Amino acid sequence: MQAFLHHEHFPIFYHTEAAAADGREMVVLFFFASWKCDMDLDLCISWINTPKRNAITKVSYLLHQQISVLCYPEDLVTLIPIESKMSGFAGSCTFLSNDAVCKTIGGNPTTERGRGIHVYSHPKENRIIYCTGKLVVVRSLDDQSNCFVYRGHAAPTTVAKFSPNGFWVASADNSGKVRVWSWDNPEHPLKLETPVFNGPIRDIDWDFESKKIVAVGAGGMLMAKVFIWDTGNSTGDIVGHNKPILSVAYKPSRPFKIMTASEDMKTILHSGPPFKLECSNTSHTNFINCIRYTPDGSKAVSVGSDKKIQVYDGVTGSPIAEVPNAHGSTIYSISFSPDGTRFITASSDKTVKVWDLSSLSCIYTQSFSDNPQIADMQVGALWTPLDKMISVSLNGDINILDMSSPSKPVHSIQANQVSITCSDFNASEGLIYSGSFDGVIISTSLVSGISAKIKGDNKNSVSGSVHNGKVVGLSLCGDQVVSVGFDDTLRFSRNNAVETSIPLTGQPSAVACSSNSDLTVVTTSAGIYLFRGRSEVCKAESLSYATTCVAIFNDSEIAVGGDDMKTHIYSITDGTCTEVTTIDTRSAVSCVSYNLSGEYLAIGDNGRQVEVYERSTWSAKVKGRWVFHTSRITCLAWAPNGKYLASGSLDESIFVWNLDKIGSKIQYQFAHAAGVTGVNWIDDQKLVSTGNDHAIVEWNIQA
Repeated sequence: MQAFLHHEHFPIFYHTEAAAADGREMVVLFFFASWKCDMDLDLCISWINTPKRNAITKVSYLLHQQISVLCYPEDLVTLIPIESKMSGFAGSCTFLSNDAVCKTIGGNPTTERGRGIHVYSHPKENRIIYCTGKLVVVRSLDDQSNCFVYRGHAAPTTVAKFSPNGFWVASADNSGKVRVWSWDNPEHPLKLETPVFNGPIRDIDWDFESKKIVAVGAGGMLMAKVFIWDTGNSTGDIVGHNKPILSVAYKPSRPFKIMTASEDMKTILHSGPPFKLECSNTSHTNFINCIRYTPDGSKAVSVGSDKKIQVYDGVTGSPIAEVPNAHGSTIYSISFSPDGTRFITASSDKTVKVWDLSSLSCIYTQSFSDNPQIADMQVGALWTPLDKMISVSLNGDINILDMSSPSKPVHSIQANQVSITCSDFNASEGLIYSGSFDGVIISTSLVSGISAKIKGDNKNSVSGSVHNGKVVGLSLCGDQVVSVGFDDTLRFSRNNAVETSIPLTGQPSAVACSSNSDLTVVTTSAGIYLFRGRSEVCKAESLSYATTCVAIFNDSEIAVGGDDMKTHIYSITDGTCTEVTTIDTRSAVSCVSYNLSGEYLAIGDNGRQVEVYERSTWSAKVKGRWVFHTSRITCLAWAPNGKYLASGSLDESIFVWNLDKIGSKIQYQFAHAAGVTGVNWIDDQKLVSTGNDHAIVEWNIQA
């Protein structure tokens, strides 16, 4: 077992258990610290949740060095060097860092109909930062496969922003907490975590000196707070609003001012520090969704659900100009160009507009479709310091805009917004297909990171989903994507569009396609169904067990996992499906997989065990040995050489097993927050995984 024991106020301990030559166990503890540590030995040992406390006899402390703890029995003491490719290190709980990781592709922003989102950019780099689920994603606009995913929040995240100097990030969540963490340090340590108020934080901003932070939201009696970035000490009360505050802007020049915008239809100017109310305006007649200062701080502009653009003096906060009915519907977001002469607005009328600040005239209108749908509503906009214009659609698409292309975006970044539930890999094209909990299926190139969404046939779907519910199974059949979902439907897609939908009997649990024909097998709560092409050719119903998973070998055999703690093997001959044998496991079967040659069948179960059986005799090749996961096995995949087997689990770990060395294993901890849901081999040395953190990760396996 390998584990990292990490706490923000203590050093990091890494330990491994190994068997001595005579079978006796020994424990080796490695100690890391960035300072001289004089912690008591018992306190150190308490971090290891093991009864072997009396096994540790000696500890040496060295600055910036690994420490070996001598172990009982002393005649078997061995100094085990720290591996260069460890499963994680300091901060592994808050972000994925591993030498084996080639690239990470994060999910797209979480959106909600009727509410805008705030997307920000790095002040010097071509990167944007946004929130998705409980995560914060930093995405490069130059390389879509270059993403960083921060996992430090326990509640759904709402907004994140870089400090003006680019060294720090302040991120907030629905519980009212703000975390300040380092961006430029590769270990991304936490500087501050502070509860601002009891409620969701809607927006956040820094002062231009990167010393103070203001956070606003829906906190009941307290709906805003200004505090020192590294101590959390308050520097004044933001008062005057009687409804949730939706947006805030910190004046980027002296004198220090803060403007807030609220659901009470008021904008308020606060001066300080310590900050206090200076003036209040009621120019808007509906919710004010966003307010921003020009880069020089001379003016501020707010937009709201009354379709109005309101301009203020940046120092006094007095209204000086307005544009009524600037859009055909609610305006959710505004952002200024780097020179401050123009600004961009995003609206639920499915357009983005560019305005000249001096004349308040619209100089450009961006459309998103010839036949715009609900999903094309624009809920966020950003004009980056490097002069890139982007917008965010209600379906989560990040749109790259250019005035030379008014009819559609230059490019749209598409990715899963919620937990990825299943995946499959097209080796010939280098594409990973990922299906998610909201019914969306995305194809992503692992080379370029460029992605595309398979278009469903339901135009009223906000997310543009293929299924009207969770995608529970996905498999590739030639150039087709075959999927099943909780809408009790089997769908065949090609060229990123659904071609055929077939209603199923019962709720599906899995789907698998033959690698050398057009045979597809689907398992549901009602039975097993085989399709040749898109026509049903065989079925087995009234089963004595509930199906949980399925795998197919050529056109001759299928393995079906059941909740009866058995794997059922069926032969396929002349359009009939006949059960030939069963394999007992110690708990309900959760996943099955044949290797490419069909020599072995791997089985994973809810009891965290991985087993391998020889198909020729159905005798166990591996049983009771690969039980190192700590939760349900969710996925299995064989390498093309049939030698390596990868397993993923809800314990957030990926294990790579070797049939030639059954006692050896490679573990990648913290691979995906909240659990691994898919593993697929690219070749014998590379693996791609998906998980509940909406992310796709490519691994370089050194087995």
